[in-house]
Amino acid sequence: MMAMWLTLVGGLVAGGLAPWGITTDVKGTFVYMTNNDDTIYGYAIDNSTGEATNISGSPFLVPSGASRGIAADPSGKFLYLANSEQLLGYSITASNGKLTILSTSPYSAGISPLDLTVGGTTK
Repeated sequence: MMAMWLTLVGGLVAGGLAPWGITTDVKGTFVYMTNNDDTIYGYAIDNSTGEATNISGSPFLVPSGASRGIAADPSGKFLYLANSEQLLGYSITASNGKLTILSTSPYSAGISPLDLTVGGTTK
């Protein structure tokens, strides 16, 4: 069996103090990370080099609770977050990865949701 090694590309980027969850959009253009606090960090990925750079406006604030589980929907238009109190929905701006909270958000999610997954296509 051949050993595989990872190689660091680009420089280190800020990422908060307590990383919890991470996801990418469907195209692999943006990556989002929660920090078990009131933030979501967003990064743009250069698909030719793999280098990550901070998205303008990142970190994005979470209205309440600790940001934990995170998932992008298969359409690439939306991002969902479990924040230990409820579920939150965000739209993803395709051109720059910026997050905007949905007007219908938050959503009831029982007691202390920690993680989530999204399947199918959100319309």
